[in-house]
This record gives sequence, C-alpha cells and structure tokens, in this order.
Amino acid sequence: MIDHRVSGNAISIQGELQRVLSSQTFRRATRMRSLLKYLVDGRLEGVKVTEARVASEVLGKGDDFDSGVDPEVRVHLGRLRRKLAEYYATEGKEASMQIDLPARKYDLVFQSVSNGAGPREDEHKSVLPSVAVLQFSNLTNDPDRDAFCYGLTDEIITTLASTPNVNVVGSSSAFQFKDKAVDIREAGHELGVQTIMEGSVRMEDGLTRVAVRLARAEDGIAIWSDSFDAQAEGTLSTQQVIANEIIESLPAEPLGKQA
Repeated sequence: MIDHRVSGNAISIQGELQRVLSSQTFRRATRMRSLLKYLVDGRLEGVKVTEARVASEVLGKGDDFDSGVDPEVRVHLGRLRRKLAEYYATEGKEASMQIDLPARKYDLVFQSVSNGAGPREDEHKSVLPSVAVLQFSNLTNDPDRDAFCYGLTDEIITTLASTPNVNVVGSSSAFQFKDKAVDIREAGHELGVQTIMEGSVRMEDGLTRVAVRLARAEDGIAIWSDSFDAQAEGTLSTQQVIANEIIESLPAEPLGKQA
C-alpha cells in the first residue's frame, strides 16, 4: 500500500535521495547507502519496516536473527543517523529537503526547508558546544571489567566526535582524571569545556547497566541523566549500542554558548 502522506512528494524525495547517495559523504559508505535506499523505498511504498526486516533484507541475516542478542541493526541505524547529520551540516546544507531518521525509529521523516537556508540542526546531535567525557567508573567490584569501561568511554568519545558541530575533548586529555575524585568545575576549567559527561557501569546476571550524567562545568549542576541497559555482557557490540543510545538521547536544548 502506498503511503499517501509522502506519495505526493515522491519525485522530490527520490531526487533528494539520489543527491545524498551521490555525495562525497555517502559515496564510499556502501552499507549506509543500501540502508538509506531501503528505508526511503519502504517509506514511499508504505512498508512497515522492522528490525527483523532490516536484518534480513539489508544485512543478510538469517532466520535465527535475535535482536536481543545481536545489536548490529541498531548500530547501523545509529551510524546512518550520524551520516545524515554530517551530510546536511556540510554538502547538503543548502538542500531544500532533509531526510531525517528520528532516534529509535525506522520511519524516515522528509522535511522541506522553506527559505533555502539549509535544514534545521539535528535535535539530538548539535546541542553540545563543547564536552569532555570522563572515564566511566567500574562499579562491578571486578577489575577485569575496567577494560569494558575504558572501551565504552572511548566509544562514546569516538561516536560523539563524529557528530557535526560538537567539540569533543580527546580521550588522552579527559582520561587524566581516571580514578580521581573529580570536581566538575575544576575538570571543566582544566579541559576548557562547558559540559562534562560522566558515568558508571554495573554488570549483573548478564545485564549491563550504564548510568550517565551531564553537568555544567561552570557550576557542576547536573542538567541531564539517564540509564541504559543491554543484554550482552562486555562485548564490543554492547559498547557500540550503548554509545549510540546515549548520543541519540542527549537533550535537545542547547547547553550553553561558546565564550
């Protein structure tokens, strides 16, 4: 069944899709190109896109695919969101239409830009003028889990740094506060950022729980916090999934202005 909410703009949408796919941003991203085309075609045709469909029809997963164990679909969707944000912040900034993939959704949004000034900033990824991510704390009482905490922190830094319009302090600078009682104001001053992200990790009975907090560096006041769970224990894919979910869940309101 054709989705009549977008069918009237099908020609414009297909034209914008071709511009995106032929861009330098997407030209060599083969998997992202396939995924984006699949989602656009599905939206235009009114197909109900699910994680299982993406796994089978785009990633080539078999019938034994289990989204509770294998996070690959969510990882690729997170990468596609960041790739689209990158495109519209650079090559596509003068576009008259924006293709957007909202967080935790499979249905694309096609948004016209009325004045030709380019698309709105992505509400989840352009809200941090500058941020430092401190080493996440290991609350498992198991020293072997330190490596997971380190890897998760580094994955968050890498994921956030790939987002347009965000200044992120490198891990070598931020990790100087590892295993120290940190004063947020002192860390912010030392690292030259307006916002500090810190967190902790617990692992119990196969469940990984990550608690995250954002605080203003000028006064140490928390401005956002959340927690994230994953079923898999201590794997690279777990780090990627949690990092993606954290970045996609960041608050939409700006956190301050550059000095």
